[in-house]
Amino acid sequence: MGFVRCLILALSKKSNLLAHQLIWNIRTNTYKNEDTPDNEMQAKLEPIARQIEIDFTTDARNFYERVFAFSDRLTKVSETIKVYPKGNARKEACLQALRSIGSEVPPGVYLPSNPEAIVISLLPESGAPMQSAAKAPYRATFRVQTVGIEQVECCADPDYELRQDFSNQYSQMAIFKVGDDVRQDILALQLMRLFQNIFEQEGLELYLYTYRVIATSPGCGVIECVPNSRSREDIGRNTEVGLFEYFRHVYGKDDSIKFQKARRNFVMSMAAYSIALFMLQIKDRHNGNIMIDDDGHIVHIDFGFMFESSPGGNMRFEPDIKLTAEMILIMGDLTAPAFQWFKELCIKGYLALRRYRHHFITLVALMLDTGLPCFRGHTLEQLNARLKPDSSEAEAGRYMHECHLAQMPDDIKLESLCLLAKIYLNQNQFASSITLLQQAYDLSAQQPYWHCRIIFQIISIYHSQEDYNTSIYYADRGIEFCARMNALFGQVLFQLTKAMIRLSMKDYMDAQNLLKPCLDRINSLQGNFTHIETLRIFYLVLHISCSCFGLGQIKSSKTALMQLQQSIQNLASRPEEEAYLIGNPLEQFTWLSRDHLNVLVYLLTVFHSMLSGRLEKALKYADKAQAQIEQIKSMDHSPFLMAVEMLFYECRIQSHLIFGNKSVAIKEINLLCRLHTASNSINSSNAIQRTLTIHALLGLYATSLNFNEAAEAQFASALRTRFSGDKEFRFFVFANLIIVYLRTSKIANLIPILQQINIDLNTTQSAILHAIGNLLNGLQNLTQSRIHEAKELFRRAANLASNEDLNKILTNTFIILGHMFFRMHTYQESANMLQSATTISQSIPDYTAQLNTMSLLRGETKEI
Repeated sequence: MGFVRCLILALSKKSNLLAHQLIWNIRTNTYKNEDTPDNEMQAKLEPIARQIEIDFTTDARNFYERVFAFSDRLTKVSETIKVYPKGNARKEACLQALRSIGSEVPPGVYLPSNPEAIVISLLPESGAPMQSAAKAPYRATFRVQTVGIEQVECCADPDYELRQDFSNQYSQMAIFKVGDDVRQDILALQLMRLFQNIFEQEGLELYLYTYRVIATSPGCGVIECVPNSRSREDIGRNTEVGLFEYFRHVYGKDDSIKFQKARRNFVMSMAAYSIALFMLQIKDRHNGNIMIDDDGHIVHIDFGFMFESSPGGNMRFEPDIKLTAEMILIMGDLTAPAFQWFKELCIKGYLALRRYRHHFITLVALMLDTGLPCFRGHTLEQLNARLKPDSSEAEAGRYMHECHLAQMPDDIKLESLCLLAKIYLNQNQFASSITLLQQAYDLSAQQPYWHCRIIFQIISIYHSQEDYNTSIYYADRGIEFCARMNALFGQVLFQLTKAMIRLSMKDYMDAQNLLKPCLDRINSLQGNFTHIETLRIFYLVLHISCSCFGLGQIKSSKTALMQLQQSIQNLASRPEEEAYLIGNPLEQFTWLSRDHLNVLVYLLTVFHSMLSGRLEKALKYADKAQAQIEQIKSMDHSPFLMAVEMLFYECRIQSHLIFGNKSVAIKEINLLCRLHTASNSINSSNAIQRTLTIHALLGLYATSLNFNEAAEAQFASALRTRFSGDKEFRFFVFANLIIVYLRTSKIANLIPILQQINIDLNTTQSAILHAIGNLLNGLQNLTQSRIHEAKELFRRAANLASNEDLNKILTNTFIILGHMFFRMHTYQESANMLQSATTISQSIPDYTAQLNTMSLLRGETKEI
């Protein structure tokens, strides 16, 4: 070590930045891992580090202490936030920690990963914890100015002043880690840098982006973020179809020059990274570890698993090359020129590396005694074997092609067909989409997971087109297939799907019969708790929708609603990672994500509260749901979430109008219109339904202002085009239109409406609709002075409403009866009705009803 020690000390005196890098390196490599010192290395290296510090001049020492204190403080944030649970709590802890550091930074400091730029400021609000199961890395953004290494060296001079040059300033993102050994990433990137140099020397159009990673102490490090890029995971939150659709959105149509350039960059980088993944056996290639930059290059990050280590206890389940259907789609297809060029580049790049194999085998050999988890005794032997040193170039090329490129697995073919089908559907090419899925359906007969997945996709498409009979046909095929495979989970899921379709058809009795055996089957399931509980939630949602909203059984569905709320709490108490611990591929299907399930439970609670007349409770839960939706929307722009948000707005608007909050209601109607315009639904019938609903809400608003003509026009528009079988919506509009006609004394207009209502009542078992129907028919009889008939209809409405806790309907019925008895001078009976209305309206509460009953009771007292 004598000569090397002297050389290190001499070089560190010449460059402060080199001295800093050496100290960071020594700090890290005197430990075998985060907690275990390496006594031998400490004995050799720590005296060198101490001597470097002793040799610093006063100014150089101040510079060193300033830079290291800044770096250590930033890194410590990762350790601070680790104790907080993932999610909002950790996010807020990260922001608070960075706020305590502040936006102003010490003068003349730099990030360890970027010694060519001086940090101008920290952006505390940019702090964002990264996804990690056991650790707490976080990302922060800095404003930096590139000045070059020589100028950064000058920062040791106390008289140095940075000359602001905005043309060289930019935002630099960096990731800080604690409890994570980044030396493995450093090794991977060093090898990739060597690969890139070989590719360039050989004149190959291959692209690797080797970002900087610096280990600053045992288990700590700073990682440069790939500039102008987004992770595939981030893209997936906003794009349902996938990378191909994202490329078309960003770069234009496939035949545009911009798209072709992006495709070319994608192919060059795909080939380069495919070679690197194969050579270094890099694993854990999930969507968070794959970036797409603004030019279309794919860039892989995070190399915590490589060579002889892999996730899941080294299960080695991942392929040597990460090649998915959506990646193939960007290149065209398996026969497209771009894909053929990709294979050609892979083979040429691989053959080029073979000629320089001794260079990187030597580099890996130097690291074998570091104890990194990727080395398990056979690294060099396996690396050398992958290079086929005893084969001719032709044989090696054939090996690369036949073993890794020629035979595409069936799952990639099936995924390609499914993705293309989504793209066609997004372009309203329904027939083309179904044709592709039918091919996939036939091809997947021997692959249970893909067969079920494709059936679900086919059901979804036919359901979106309102071809319910074909949807049911494929749901039955799914049930039969899972029965043959003895897959009870899949059977139940398809059975629930079939019940959901029956609900869409308003066939509530058939849906209820389909649901009956499901709960016992769910209770008999064993295995992954999260997936079983999700299935239970699916069942409860359908059960409540059927009994509560379909059959109007509000009271009897209350127990199921409480069970649903308990199930969602049970699910929230389980770690999210549990959802991925599934052995059986037929149990990998989930109905909705946790966030979506939470929102859906809120929605059912709001609906149930509104039907039972508890509007304050409905508004309370609608506000909670809206707050959760706002959080989810930052990462999720799915049509489901937008549709649910619009339903919440409908509930809120109705509640505000009943409470007399007209200004709030009209603002929310405006917001609902904006959401409706932005939704751009593929299914035009959904768009029509939303338009008609907005007409109905505007009619309610006009009614609240006593603008009866405007209200009548809006309700008439809502009824102009509505799908047959949607009795609930018709009843809602008819009931409010009757109020308008009663106000304006258009009694003759009631007859055709009531005739239609009575026809619908003959084909429904809904307690809600029968209660409303009796109430409306009673009002019509009352206008014609048929008091006995009216009284009987009102009593029927009251009995139905009382039996099912339809408190709003019951209160209004009692008020009408009280008013009728009052006109008949039967004051005691009137007082009884109004007192009952008061009791119910106070328990809900319903302030409008309370005011009405109080007014009538005062009038009654005067009469007495």
